[in-house]
Amino acid sequence: MKKKAISLGLGLGLLGIGLIGGVCKSYKENSMQVQYFVEDCIDKLDQSTRIEMKEVPLSWGKRYNVIVDNNRIGTVYEDVFNWGKRFDFYAGTKEKGKHLGYAQEKILSFGHQSTVYDSSGNKIGRLDEVVLSFNPGHLIEIYDFNNTKVATSDERGMSLVHTTDIIDNEKRTIGGTVKSVFWDDYTITLNNNDIDKRLILSLVAMEDKLDDERDSKDKESK
Repeated sequence: MKKKAISLGLGLGLLGIGLIGGVCKSYKENSMQVQYFVEDCIDKLDQSTRIEMKEVPLSWGKRYNVIVDNNRIGTVYEDVFNWGKRFDFYAGTKEKGKHLGYAQEKILSFGHQSTVYDSSGNKIGRLDEVVLSFNPGHLIEIYDFNNTKVATSDERGMSLVHTTDIIDNEKRTIGGTVKSVFWDDYTITLNNNDIDKRLILSLVAMEDKLDDERDSKDKESK
């Protein structure tokens, strides 16, 4: 089974990056400096196997900070005015940075389905929620741009530490984990960089949405 990792260092970037701290703290108005630090942050995310993703409270729509080595290198923005849930991704800030793509949720589907594109509209991959499953948690399949399933996200049973395993479809081994101890603060640990990071960050955003829906149903049932 063929896999094709898309290099973010070639300008495809990740699922939304904003320069704010650490290696990006020297961000200035000069356009050449902006471009340099944008590419630097993209490279760091591309090479990282440990990423933090934290939801920003009191924001207009969902917004997440992406952190590598304690430096905030990115942001994932929700487009609240779009018909159907959509996340837009930027290198640099949303206002002055570089648009790198978006994740668009399919409105009419059996379960949640999101397709991820680059800034030119080329398909990177998609995420499909598995609805008919005996799994106690969320089960999400991850596909590449060729519609080849590369991994499955398998949420473990409810516990104090919210843990999701990313199972490699070919090797049938755990290729990474997503853990959340504090509410809406996620730590992503990967054993390799085979899967485009925008798909991984999209996965966390989808998991967060499914958790919100589950909590809402629990409150209504009480």
